[in-house]
Amino acid sequence: MVKEGSIITLGNNHKYIVIFSTVFNNDNYIFVSNIDNIIDSCFYKANDEKHLELVKNNEIINVLLKQYKDRQNS
Repeated sequence: MVKEGSIITLGNNHKYIVIFSTVFNNDNYIFVSNIDNIIDSCFYKANDEKHLELVKNNEIINVLLKQYKDRQNS
C-alpha cells in the first residue's frame, strides 16, 4: 500500500505528494497533489508503487472523496 506523505514522480518528472491513501474494494487508491501546482491533483489506483492507473470513474471518485472528507472530519 502506498503510504500518505510519500513523494512519487509521475509523467515528465513531476513530483507529487500522496495526500490520502485508502483501500476500497480490495484495491489501494491514492489522492496525489503536484508539489509545484496544487491544482494538479487526482486519484490513482495503485496496482503497485510503480504502476498507477488514473481513476476516471465518477462513482469511484465520489466514494473516495467521501472517505477523504470523513477522515478529515474525524
